[in-house]
Amino acid sequence: MTRALDTLLVTLAEKLGMGDDGAGLLAALKTTAFKPAKINGQFVAPTEGQILALLVVSNQYGLNPWLKEIYAFPDKFGGIVPVVGVDGWSRIINTHSQYDGIEFEQDADSCTCTIYRKDRSHPTRITEYMVECRGTQGAWVTHPYRFLRHKSLIQCARLAFGFGGIYEQDEAERIVDAVDMNTGEISHAPARPRRASEVQPVVQALPEPDEVVILPVNIPAQMEELPVNAAPAQAAPALKGLAPEPRQAPAPASNGTGEPATQGECMNAIKTAAAKRINLGELLNDMELFDLDPATLTGLTKDQFKAIKARL
Repeated sequence: MTRALDTLLVTLAEKLGMGDDGAGLLAALKTTAFKPAKINGQFVAPTEGQILALLVVSNQYGLNPWLKEIYAFPDKFGGIVPVVGVDGWSRIINTHSQYDGIEFEQDADSCTCTIYRKDRSHPTRITEYMVECRGTQGAWVTHPYRFLRHKSLIQCARLAFGFGGIYEQDEAERIVDAVDMNTGEISHAPARPRRASEVQPVVQALPEPDEVVILPVNIPAQMEELPVNAAPAQAAPALKGLAPEPRQAPAPASNGTGEPATQGECMNAIKTAAAKRINLGELLNDMELFDLDPATLTGLTKDQFKAIKARL
């Protein structure tokens, strides 16, 4: 680790109250703040230059990369695409010296965000539309209105305060030379979930059959013996076992009303998922923990932590 990297790392850690263990912080940073990337089918670790670039942006905006308020997609040319989660955007908005309030107006079709500044007589107002923003995978399917609100918040903040050089994940997935979200490969055209507005229905005509074929049907012997006018009570024993037993749906995870998990437990779950290359957002959706942000796990309870660790 070079002197510049060590100095920047310790400076940010001390600013965030995380101690000065440079080696330990660096190891944690590599596993939590960098999207795994492949080159020619091989996973590659982030370079010192990429780590420095992320730390520079983190220092500039006062964001915590160990809590994934900011993280990075490596790009094709050895740089990074800095990605800020919604908690990170909320932090830099609320800590801005000129911030003077925010309002939302939302319906099924759009969300309008209005941000007020102390030094301006007119607010900044941005509207984002569901038909343009909604994806067809992940949380866009389960929580479309919340994600549309996040989208309008981020775009309005960018104009109101001039935040530059940082992106939200939806934008990063579409930036040329970013990492392919599905395979981890670095390519010129990154894959991304298609927007609902881009999906066109595909209708294929079925070919007309040359002739009608009647296939024989095997009838169980016990049903052949039943009279035509058999009563339901007679038919029930014969039908038993012909249909599969209904499956019981798995019980959802705890709803989060228990003792809250510690910050260390949240970090442990996030780091474990990153180390095992498990998509924590998809895991939370699968466990029906829709209110938890996979970037921070804010609001996690100890029971939920134990359930998540068991799945990891």
